[in-house]
Amino acid sequence: IPHLLALGKKHLFIWEENAGEIHEEDAALRLAALAPMENADYTGPSEGKMTLTAREDGLFRVNRPLLDEINRIGEITIVTLPDHYPVTKGMKLAGERIIPLVCRESEIIEAERLVREADRPLMELLPYRYDLPVGIIVTGSEVYSGRIRDKFEPVVREKVAPFRANVLGCIFCDDYLDM
Repeated sequence: IPHLLALGKKHLFIWEENAGEIHEEDAALRLAALAPMENADYTGPSEGKMTLTAREDGLFRVNRPLLDEINRIGEITIVTLPDHYPVTKGMKLAGERIIPLVCRESEIIEAERLVREADRPLMELLPYRYDLPVGIIVTGSEVYSGRIRDKFEPVVREKVAPFRANVLGCIFCDDYLDM
């Protein structure tokens, strides 16, 4: 006891099998199983935490209502990047854990039920689709008539370049809706 006190340990917890509780490492593994992904990898558990990392570039999607509902369950904490977030390979997408050393297993079972009954996945990484055709339409009577030089087309071309988009062309239109 003096040695434990010297380490700063004032409280000891005794683990009892089958007491309806689940250890943080086991809970973390089950939380990771709530959102399996083909193009992202989980690492852990480390100190009861699983970390989700992108294996490729894409758009990260989060089912926010479902995530919020899960995060309201007892000791569960899942933090993620925002929904519709563009990610690159190697970026951390999410961290999943329970905060104390143990939680009631019923909390994990409730989270698993919510995911099973959800209309869409908890999290997804949608890989970018490269070489998609892109058309640029610049509107404005001042550009169409030639009064001012267009500066929009180069900006759009620059924004779609990382996606290796196939820019089919650019057309200029007046402000008239029919055009």
